[in-house]
Amino acid sequence: MFEQLKDLIRSMYPGENTIPLHRPSFSQEEASAVAACINSTFVSSVGPEIGEFEKLIAKFCDSGYAIATVNGTAALHLSLHVLGVHSGDIVLTQSLSFAATGHAILQTGAKPVYIDIALPEGSMCPEALLHFLEEECKQQENICIHKASKRRIAACVPMHSFGEPAKIAAIAEICRNWSIPLVEDAAEALGSFTEGKHCGTFGTFGILSFNGNKIMTTGAGGMILCKNETLAKRLKHVSTTAKIPDPFEFRHSEAGFNYRLPNLNASLGIAQYKKLPAFLNKKKTIHREYRVFFQRFCYKLVNNPEAQSNHWLNTVIMNSAEEKEELLQFLKVHDIQARPAWYPLHRQQHLQSVTDLPLPQTDWLYSRAVSLPSSVPFEAPCYD
Repeated sequence: MFEQLKDLIRSMYPGENTIPLHRPSFSQEEASAVAACINSTFVSSVGPEIGEFEKLIAKFCDSGYAIATVNGTAALHLSLHVLGVHSGDIVLTQSLSFAATGHAILQTGAKPVYIDIALPEGSMCPEALLHFLEEECKQQENICIHKASKRRIAACVPMHSFGEPAKIAAIAEICRNWSIPLVEDAAEALGSFTEGKHCGTFGTFGILSFNGNKIMTTGAGGMILCKNETLAKRLKHVSTTAKIPDPFEFRHSEAGFNYRLPNLNASLGIAQYKKLPAFLNKKKTIHREYRVFFQRFCYKLVNNPEAQSNHWLNTVIMNSAEEKEELLQFLKVHDIQARPAWYPLHRQQHLQSVTDLPLPQTDWLYSRAVSLPSSVPFEAPCYD
Protein backbone atom coordinates (compact mmCIF):
# COMPACT_ATOMS: atom_id res chain seq x y z
CA MET A 1 0.00 0.00 0.00
CA PHE A 2 2.88 2.38 0.77
CA GLU A 3 4.17 2.30 -2.82
CA GLN A 4 0.70 2.98 -4.23
CA LEU A 5 0.23 5.87 -1.80
CA LYS A 6 3.57 7.36 -2.85
CA ASP A 7 2.49 7.14 -6.50
CA LEU A 8 -0.87 8.78 -5.71
CA ILE A 9 0.77 11.69 -3.90
CA ARG A 10 3.31 12.15 -6.69
CA SER A 11 0.48 12.20 -9.23
CA MET A 12 -1.32 14.96 -7.29
CA TYR A 13 1.85 17.06 -7.10
CA PRO A 14 3.63 16.44 -10.41
CA GLY A 15 7.06 17.88 -11.06
CA GLU A 16 7.91 18.51 -7.40
CA ASN A 17 11.01 17.01 -5.83
CA THR A 18 10.10 17.48 -2.18
CA ILE A 19 6.37 17.52 -1.54
CA PRO A 20 5.46 19.63 1.52
CA LEU A 21 2.77 18.79 4.02
CA HIS A 22 1.03 22.13 3.48
CA ARG A 23 2.30 25.32 1.89
CA PRO A 24 0.72 28.60 0.80
CA SER A 25 -0.29 29.36 -2.78
CA PHE A 26 0.72 32.80 -4.07
CA SER A 27 0.61 34.61 -7.40
CA GLN A 28 0.98 38.13 -8.77
CA GLU A 29 -2.21 39.26 -7.04
CA GLU A 30 -0.63 38.89 -3.60
CA ALA A 31 2.59 40.59 -4.68
CA SER A 32 0.67 43.55 -6.10
CA ALA A 33 -1.51 43.88 -2.99
CA VAL A 34 1.47 43.87 -0.63
CA ALA A 35 3.41 46.31 -2.86
CA ALA A 36 0.45 48.71 -2.87
CA CYS A 37 0.29 48.56 0.93
CA ILE A 38 4.01 49.27 1.20
CA ASN A 39 3.64 52.24 -1.14
CA SER A 40 0.84 53.59 1.06
CA THR A 41 3.27 53.52 4.06
CA PHE A 42 0.44 52.14 6.26
CA VAL A 43 2.19 48.88 7.07
CA SER A 44 1.71 48.62 10.86
CA SER A 45 -1.42 48.28 13.02
CA VAL A 46 -3.30 51.17 11.40
CA GLY A 47 -4.61 51.13 7.83
CA PRO A 48 -7.71 50.51 5.72
CA GLU A 49 -6.85 46.95 4.78
CA ILE A 50 -7.28 45.73 8.36
CA GLY A 51 -10.90 46.84 8.54
CA GLU A 52 -11.67 45.52 5.07
CA PHE A 53 -10.16 42.13 5.89
CA GLU A 54 -12.16 41.92 9.12
CA LYS A 55 -15.41 42.69 7.27
CA LEU A 56 -14.69 40.04 4.61
CA ILE A 57 -14.09 37.31 7.18
CA ALA A 58 -17.07 38.36 9.34
CA LYS A 59 -19.35 38.18 6.30
CA PHE A 60 -17.97 34.84 5.11
CA CYS A 61 -18.38 33.27 8.56
CA ASP A 62 -21.64 35.13 9.33
CA SER A 63 -20.17 36.05 12.70
CA GLY A 64 -21.31 39.66 12.93
CA TYR A 65 -17.85 40.90 13.90
CA ALA A 66 -14.26 39.80 13.38
CA ILE A 67 -11.22 41.20 15.17
CA ALA A 68 -7.85 40.66 13.50
CA THR A 69 -4.85 39.69 15.62
CA VAL A 70 -1.15 38.98 15.10
CA ASN A 71 -1.70 35.21 15.30
CA GLY A 72 -4.15 32.56 16.44
CA THR A 73 -2.50 32.13 19.83
CA ALA A 74 -2.97 35.82 20.58
CA ALA A 75 -6.58 35.54 19.43
CA LEU A 76 -7.21 32.70 21.86
CA HIS A 77 -5.42 34.39 24.76
CA LEU A 78 -7.28 37.65 24.14
CA SER A 79 -10.62 35.81 24.03
CA LEU A 80 -9.97 34.12 27.36
CA HIS A 81 -8.71 37.37 28.89
CA VAL A 82 -11.82 39.32 27.88
CA LEU A 83 -13.98 36.53 29.30
CA GLY A 84 -12.28 37.11 32.65
CA VAL A 85 -10.33 33.86 32.83
CA HIS A 86 -7.62 34.31 35.45
CA SER A 87 -5.25 32.61 37.84
CA GLY A 88 -6.82 29.75 39.76
CA ASP A 89 -9.45 28.99 37.10
CA ILE A 90 -9.85 25.84 35.02
CA VAL A 91 -10.32 25.81 31.25
CA LEU A 92 -11.66 22.62 29.67
CA THR A 93 -10.02 21.68 26.40
CA GLN A 94 -8.70 18.64 24.51
CA SER A 95 -5.25 17.12 24.68
CA LEU A 96 -5.10 16.34 20.95
CA SER A 97 -4.26 19.89 19.88
CA PHE A 98 -1.38 22.13 18.93
CA ALA A 99 0.48 23.37 22.02
CA ALA A 100 -0.75 26.95 21.46
CA THR A 101 -4.17 25.92 22.78
CA GLY A 102 -2.64 24.96 26.11
CA HIS A 103 -0.19 27.86 26.11
CA ALA A 104 -2.97 30.44 25.74
CA ILE A 105 -4.66 28.92 28.79
CA LEU A 106 -1.44 29.13 30.80
CA GLN A 107 -1.00 32.78 29.75
CA THR A 108 -4.15 33.65 31.69
CA GLY A 109 -2.86 31.90 34.80
CA ALA A 110 -5.53 29.20 34.50
CA LYS A 111 -4.96 25.45 34.35
CA PRO A 112 -6.24 23.00 31.72
CA VAL A 113 -8.42 19.96 32.19
CA TYR A 114 -8.43 17.65 29.18
CA ILE A 115 -11.61 16.05 27.89
CA ASP A 116 -11.25 13.00 25.66
CA ILE A 117 -11.99 13.16 21.94
CA ALA A 118 -14.59 11.39 19.84
CA LEU A 119 -14.01 9.51 16.61
CA PRO A 120 -14.06 9.75 13.65
CA GLU A 121 -13.79 13.57 13.84
CA GLY A 122 -10.98 13.63 16.43
CA SER A 123 -12.35 16.53 18.48
CA MET A 124 -13.79 16.94 21.99
CA CYS A 125 -16.39 14.32 22.82
CA PRO A 126 -19.70 15.78 24.10
CA GLU A 127 -20.45 12.62 26.08
CA ALA A 128 -17.06 12.75 27.80
CA LEU A 129 -17.57 16.44 28.56
CA LEU A 130 -20.99 15.84 30.10
CA HIS A 131 -19.72 12.86 32.10
CA PHE A 132 -16.92 14.97 33.62
CA LEU A 133 -19.31 17.78 34.54
CA GLU A 134 -21.91 15.48 36.09
CA GLU A 135 -19.36 13.41 38.04
CA GLU A 136 -16.83 16.02 39.13
CA CYS A 137 -18.50 19.45 39.02
CA LYS A 138 -21.41 21.38 40.48
CA GLN A 139 -23.23 24.61 39.67
CA GLN A 140 -23.22 27.33 42.29
CA GLU A 141 -24.95 30.66 41.57
CA ASN A 142 -24.57 30.20 37.79
CA ILE A 143 -20.89 29.29 38.16
CA CYS A 144 -19.51 25.85 37.42
CA ILE A 145 -17.15 24.61 40.15
CA HIS A 146 -14.77 21.65 40.05
CA LYS A 147 -15.56 19.97 43.36
CA ALA A 148 -12.18 18.41 44.15
CA SER A 149 -10.04 21.49 43.48
CA LYS A 150 -12.76 24.08 44.22
CA ARG A 151 -11.65 25.94 41.08
CA ARG A 152 -14.05 27.75 38.75
CA ILE A 153 -14.58 26.25 35.28
CA ALA A 154 -14.08 29.53 33.44
CA ALA A 155 -14.28 28.40 29.81
CA CYS A 156 -14.42 25.45 27.45
CA VAL A 157 -12.11 25.40 24.40
CA PRO A 158 -12.78 22.53 21.97
CA MET A 159 -10.69 22.39 18.79
CA HIS A 160 -11.85 21.51 15.28
CA SER A 161 -9.00 19.08 14.59
CA PHE A 162 -7.41 19.16 11.13
CA GLY A 163 -10.28 21.41 9.99
CA GLU A 164 -12.89 18.69 10.67
CA PRO A 165 -15.89 20.14 12.54
CA ALA A 166 -16.35 18.91 16.09
CA LYS A 167 -19.78 17.95 17.42
CA ILE A 168 -19.92 21.58 18.40
CA ALA A 169 -23.70 22.05 18.63
CA ALA A 170 -23.89 19.39 21.34
CA ILE A 171 -20.87 20.87 23.14
CA ALA A 172 -22.42 24.34 22.99
CA GLU A 173 -25.67 23.08 24.53
CA ILE A 174 -23.81 21.40 27.39
CA CYS A 175 -21.82 24.57 28.04
CA ARG A 176 -25.01 26.66 28.13
CA ASN A 177 -26.63 24.25 30.59
CA TRP A 178 -23.58 24.38 32.85
CA SER A 179 -22.96 28.15 32.59
CA ILE A 180 -19.57 27.71 30.91
CA PRO A 181 -18.45 30.23 28.25
CA LEU A 182 -17.51 28.51 24.98
CA VAL A 183 -14.49 29.58 22.91
CA GLU A 184 -13.96 27.54 19.74
CA ASP A 185 -10.42 26.89 18.59
CA ALA A 186 -11.27 26.96 14.88
CA ALA A 187 -7.69 27.85 13.92
CA GLU A 188 -7.68 25.22 11.17
CA ALA A 189 -11.36 25.37 10.23
CA LEU A 190 -11.85 28.38 7.95
CA GLY A 191 -14.41 27.17 5.41
CA SER A 192 -15.77 24.36 7.61
CA PHE A 193 -19.48 24.30 8.43
CA THR A 194 -21.77 22.17 10.57
CA GLU A 195 -25.45 22.44 11.50
CA GLY A 196 -25.69 25.19 8.86
CA LYS A 197 -23.18 27.44 10.66
CA HIS A 198 -19.50 28.21 10.24
CA CYS A 199 -17.17 26.69 12.81
CA GLY A 200 -16.26 29.32 15.37
CA THR A 201 -19.75 30.85 15.59
CA PHE A 202 -21.38 28.53 18.15
CA GLY A 203 -19.89 30.06 21.29
CA THR A 204 -19.09 33.46 22.73
CA PHE A 205 -15.92 33.61 20.62
CA GLY A 206 -14.27 31.55 17.92
CA ILE A 207 -10.70 31.94 16.73
CA LEU A 208 -9.10 31.46 13.31
CA SER A 209 -5.46 31.27 12.25
CA PHE A 210 -3.87 32.61 9.06
CA ASN A 211 -0.43 31.10 9.65
CA GLY A 212 1.59 30.20 6.58
CA ASN A 213 0.42 26.58 6.68
CA LYS A 214 -3.31 27.34 6.85
CA ILE A 215 -5.85 27.14 4.01
CA MET A 216 -5.27 30.86 3.35
CA THR A 217 -2.58 32.96 4.96
CA THR A 218 -1.58 36.45 6.01
CA GLY A 219 1.94 35.23 6.75
CA ALA A 220 1.15 35.35 10.46
CA GLY A 221 -2.25 36.32 11.74
CA GLY A 222 -5.42 35.36 13.51
CA MET A 223 -9.02 36.44 13.93
CA ILE A 224 -11.65 36.38 16.66
CA LEU A 225 -15.23 35.77 15.56
CA CYS A 226 -17.85 37.42 17.76
CA LYS A 227 -21.57 38.23 17.46
CA ASN A 228 -21.85 40.66 20.36
CA GLU A 229 -21.07 44.29 19.48
CA THR A 230 -20.07 45.27 23.02
CA LEU A 231 -17.66 42.34 23.32
CA ALA A 232 -16.28 43.02 19.84
CA LYS A 233 -15.47 46.61 20.78
CA ARG A 234 -13.78 45.46 23.96
CA LEU A 235 -11.70 42.88 22.08
CA LYS A 236 -10.48 45.54 19.66
CA HIS A 237 -9.79 48.02 22.45
CA VAL A 238 -7.76 45.59 24.55
CA SER A 239 -5.92 44.29 21.46
CA THR A 240 -4.79 47.86 20.74
CA THR A 241 -2.99 48.36 24.09
CA ALA A 242 -6.31 49.61 25.55
CA LYS A 243 -5.46 53.10 24.30
CA ILE A 244 -8.18 55.70 24.77
CA PRO A 245 -8.80 57.52 21.46
CA ASP A 246 -7.18 60.95 21.60
CA PRO A 247 -5.45 63.03 18.92
CA PHE A 248 -2.48 63.77 21.21
CA GLU A 249 -2.33 61.95 24.54
CA PHE A 250 -1.36 58.34 25.15
CA ARG A 251 -3.80 57.29 27.86
CA HIS A 252 -4.79 53.68 28.47
CA SER A 253 -7.87 52.49 30.31
CA GLU A 254 -6.46 49.13 31.49
CA ALA A 255 -3.69 46.62 30.86
CA GLY A 256 -3.85 45.87 27.15
CA PHE A 257 -1.97 43.92 24.51
CA ASN A 258 -0.26 44.85 21.28
CA TYR A 259 -2.16 42.14 19.40
CA ARG A 260 -3.49 43.92 16.31
CA LEU A 261 -2.74 42.46 12.87
CA PRO A 262 -0.47 44.75 10.81
CA ASN A 263 -2.02 46.36 7.75
CA LEU A 264 0.69 44.78 5.59
CA ASN A 265 -0.48 41.29 6.59
CA ALA A 266 -4.11 42.26 6.06
CA SER A 267 -3.34 43.30 2.47
CA LEU A 268 -2.00 39.80 1.83
CA GLY A 269 -5.09 38.33 3.49
CA ILE A 270 -7.46 40.24 1.21
CA ALA A 271 -5.70 38.90 -1.88
CA GLN A 272 -5.74 35.37 -0.47
CA TYR A 273 -9.41 35.65 0.48
CA LYS A 274 -10.37 36.19 -3.17
CA LYS A 275 -8.97 32.71 -3.87
CA LEU A 276 -10.61 30.99 -0.91
CA PRO A 277 -13.49 29.42 -2.92
CA ALA A 278 -10.97 27.96 -5.38
CA PHE A 279 -8.83 26.67 -2.52
CA LEU A 280 -11.83 24.98 -0.91
CA ASN A 281 -12.91 23.36 -4.17
CA LYS A 282 -9.45 21.95 -4.77
CA LYS A 283 -9.32 20.70 -1.20
CA LYS A 284 -12.46 18.66 -1.91
CA THR A 285 -10.76 17.06 -4.87
CA ILE A 286 -7.65 16.18 -2.87
CA HIS A 287 -9.77 14.72 -0.07
CA ARG A 288 -11.78 12.65 -2.56
CA GLU A 289 -8.57 11.19 -4.02
CA TYR A 290 -7.36 10.13 -0.59
CA ARG A 291 -10.75 8.82 0.52
CA VAL A 292 -11.21 6.61 -2.54
CA PHE A 293 -7.64 5.36 -2.27
CA PHE A 294 -7.84 4.38 1.40
CA GLN A 295 -11.26 2.77 1.02
CA ARG A 296 -9.60 0.24 -1.30
CA PHE A 297 -7.28 -0.77 1.54
CA CYS A 298 -9.87 -0.49 4.37
CA TYR A 299 -8.26 2.51 6.07
CA LYS A 300 -10.23 5.47 7.42
CA LEU A 301 -9.54 9.19 7.44
CA VAL A 302 -10.24 11.49 10.37
CA ASN A 303 -13.53 12.95 9.20
CA ASN A 304 -16.94 14.20 10.33
CA PRO A 305 -19.29 12.71 7.71
CA GLU A 306 -22.21 14.82 8.98
CA ALA A 307 -20.46 18.16 8.41
CA GLN A 308 -18.91 20.21 5.62
CA SER A 309 -15.16 20.19 6.15
CA ASN A 310 -12.51 22.38 4.55
CA HIS A 311 -10.27 19.27 4.52
CA TRP A 312 -7.29 21.34 5.64
CA LEU A 313 -5.18 18.29 6.46
CA ASN A 314 -6.07 14.79 5.31
CA THR A 315 -5.20 12.46 8.18
CA VAL A 316 -5.26 8.68 7.82
CA ILE A 317 -5.68 6.27 10.74
CA MET A 318 -3.17 3.42 10.52
CA ASN A 319 -3.68 -0.05 11.99
CA SER A 320 -1.01 0.26 14.66
CA ALA A 321 1.67 2.53 16.10
CA GLU A 322 4.30 0.45 14.30
CA GLU A 323 2.59 0.90 10.93
CA LYS A 324 2.31 4.64 11.58
CA GLU A 325 6.07 4.89 12.13
CA GLU A 326 6.76 2.78 9.04
CA LEU A 327 4.65 5.06 6.87
CA LEU A 328 6.27 8.24 8.24
CA GLN A 329 9.75 6.84 7.56
CA PHE A 330 8.79 5.53 4.12
CA LEU A 331 7.42 8.88 2.97
CA LYS A 332 10.41 10.73 4.39
CA VAL A 333 12.80 8.57 2.36
CA HIS A 334 10.82 9.47 -0.75
CA ASP A 335 10.88 13.24 -0.02
CA ILE A 336 7.20 13.40 0.89
CA GLN A 337 6.45 15.32 4.06
CA ALA A 338 4.00 13.77 6.51
CA ARG A 339 3.61 14.13 10.24
CA PRO A 340 1.96 12.49 13.24
CA ALA A 341 -0.82 14.26 15.10
CA TRP A 342 0.33 16.77 17.71
CA TYR A 343 2.07 15.24 20.69
CA PRO A 344 -0.77 15.12 23.26
CA LEU A 345 -0.76 18.02 25.69
CA HIS A 346 -1.39 15.80 28.71
CA ARG A 347 1.97 14.10 28.08
CA GLN A 348 3.89 17.40 28.24
CA GLN A 349 5.15 18.34 31.68
CA HIS A 350 4.38 22.06 31.59
CA LEU A 351 0.82 21.42 30.39
CA GLN A 352 -0.30 19.00 33.07
CA SER A 353 -3.97 18.94 34.00
CA VAL A 354 -5.53 19.74 37.37
CA THR A 355 -7.05 16.25 37.34
CA ASP A 356 -6.00 13.10 35.52
CA LEU A 357 -8.94 12.00 33.40
CA PRO A 358 -8.59 8.88 31.23
CA LEU A 359 -8.00 9.83 27.60
CA PRO A 360 -8.11 6.49 25.74
CA GLN A 361 -9.36 7.87 22.42
CA THR A 362 -6.75 10.65 22.44
CA ASP A 363 -3.93 8.20 23.05
CA TRP A 364 -5.32 5.73 20.51
CA LEU A 365 -5.62 8.28 17.70
CA TYR A 366 -2.22 9.82 18.38
CA SER A 367 -0.63 6.38 18.13
CA ARG A 368 -2.10 5.82 14.65
CA ALA A 369 -2.71 9.17 12.89
CA VAL A 370 -0.60 10.36 9.96
CA SER A 371 -1.32 13.68 8.22
CA LEU A 372 -0.57 13.64 4.49
CA PRO A 373 0.31 16.36 1.94
CA SER A 374 -2.78 18.53 1.47
CA SER A 375 -1.56 21.74 -0.20
CA VAL A 376 -3.38 23.30 -3.10
CA PRO A 377 -1.07 22.03 -5.89
CA PHE A 378 -1.70 24.78 -8.39
CA GLU A 379 -1.87 28.55 -8.63
CA ALA A 380 -5.54 29.19 -8.04
CA PRO A 381 -7.16 31.80 -10.27
CA CYS A 382 -7.87 35.18 -8.65
CA TYR A 383 -11.42 36.36 -9.14
CA ASP A 384 -13.81 38.78 -7.55
